[in-house]
Amino acid sequence: MPKLFIYIPTFNRLELAMKQLEILLSEIDGKDNVRILISENPSGSAQSAELEAACRANPRVQYRRNLGNYGANANFLLGFCEAQSDEVLWLLADDTEVKPGSIDYIFSKLNSDIAFYGFSVPQDDPELRLPNQSGESLDKLLVWDEIGIEKLISKTSWGGITCALYDMNYFKGFVEFGFAFYNSSFPHLAIFLSALKKNSQMKIRLLPLNIIHGDNTGSADYSLSVAGMPQIFCFAPNWERKKITINWLKRFSAAFYFSRKSHPEVFASTREIMKNYGGCQARFWLAVGKAEFLIRSTAFGFRVQTFIKENKVLARFFRRTGRTLMLGD
Repeated sequence: MPKLFIYIPTFNRLELAMKQLEILLSEIDGKDNVRILISENPSGSAQSAELEAACRANPRVQYRRNLGNYGANANFLLGFCEAQSDEVLWLLADDTEVKPGSIDYIFSKLNSDIAFYGFSVPQDDPELRLPNQSGESLDKLLVWDEIGIEKLISKTSWGGITCALYDMNYFKGFVEFGFAFYNSSFPHLAIFLSALKKNSQMKIRLLPLNIIHGDNTGSADYSLSVAGMPQIFCFAPNWERKKITINWLKRFSAAFYFSRKSHPEVFASTREIMKNYGGCQARFWLAVGKAEFLIRSTAFGFRVQTFIKENKVLARFFRRTGRTLMLGD
């Protein structure tokens, strides 16, 4: 019988964590093959004691208060460390509301032959999405040197922490890569991609996201994501590495420069990585991004942004090129 391990990291969000816990307890009632662990980065407030008491009141739930505020990425990574090799891991954010019947649905789709379960949405790449979102699943075989990684990380929902299930029998030996790529802000994808690259192929099963959970309700700072994501481009096949670097820069080079102030060391290392992968083209788009950043940082730049947003033709052009920063998107 498959086992499901639901790992919920949290920090100073008692109301969200308590609501998530209430929903999950009703979903796992009568199921002995599910365990829940809430891992809290301490905030020093009285909320921690209240959350701990709620968890201790139910034997199905474990609670851990970390020794300090490790940050969101490290707290998520601890979920991979806590998971056993005979469990399927679900990293679940405290602000992602689980839908009724989702746990039963997940169990109906678990299979020991499947390594990874990606939650599908209609906006995903046509090769990596379900034909409909009505409850069917679809099995695929990913081949690392054929599919590349741009589709996997940029054109699927799997980049979101809560949008995947990991069979730890397949992934347990690759957890160290998550810590090695902590500053990418996508350590979970580093684990996924390192396993795919090492094994050359991976059996996956697509499941409709809209049956399992809704949207995230909380806000977050994604500046580290912008500063660090290209660090995981090292997992791309040789034929794709330059392509994915340039495509990323065309869209995010200005946002990349905005991340420099908050993450200077990550910014510096990522910039060198992109120069190495993308060559002259990468340097060109870095220059474009820096120019756009400098314009946006002035009062004149704010007026330019307002003008572009109000001009339908220009706004459409910027959206088509993907350079939506000038639109404030």
